[in-house]
Amino acid sequence: MPSGKHSPHQAMLKFEHYVRKPNADAYIAAKLALENALEEHPNSAQAQAAPGALYVDEFVYFKGSEASLEKALGLVESAYRLDLEDYRVQLQRAYCYFYTRAPDDFIRASESAVQTNPNISTSGELALWYAFIGELDRAMTLFEQARHLNPHIPRYYYFTPFMAHAYQGKYEEMLSDALQIRMPEFHVDAIARAAALGYLGRQAETKTVVAELLQLVPDFPESGGELYGAFSATSSL
Repeated sequence: MPSGKHSPHQAMLKFEHYVRKPNADAYIAAKLALENALEEHPNSAQAQAAPGALYVDEFVYFKGSEASLEKALGLVESAYRLDLEDYRVQLQRAYCYFYTRAPDDFIRASESAVQTNPNISTSGELALWYAFIGELDRAMTLFEQARHLNPHIPRYYYFTPFMAHAYQGKYEEMLSDALQIRMPEFHVDAIARAAALGYLGRQAETKTVVAELLQLVPDFPESGGELYGAFSATSSL
């Protein structure tokens, strides 16, 4: 294959690398590879659905606009028409619906993905999204299902019990979950630790972690509200 060209499989490897170790560089590499694969293989369901998921991340984490969500929705719907049975497409549709304020579509796509292939990725990812909307029993069931399938789950899956314990006011457990995340290059790791330490009143440690956060996102005091305003989309679910 000529230099700079990516098959859907090669592009998906970059996408999976980004999913497991999310940071700006991995995001850019995955986005370029997937956009190239989509151009070269326009009739591949995965070549359409995976960049759709990245455009959602662009909106949520990288200061994208509503246009990013519109682009994502168009891609995942097109991917679904190409392959109705691919659980990865169903999962990425659910992710898109989660942020486009389509609760019924989110739940249908989520449960369809679990029924099609209840593997670690499906269970772990959906656990996170259910936790975000406060469906804690369903979230923890899916989290434990993922952990049963593979005890060495991706570290960010621990955001599920982190959020469940936050809702329940169990702040020691919340801190324990935050310390399991261990993704120092991803700013939400620092946010999770700072939140748990703050709830526990451990001010000196909280200040240390906030300093880490500001190294990663220097303008967080100004941009943090805008950055996490994306999560307000979940309040209508």
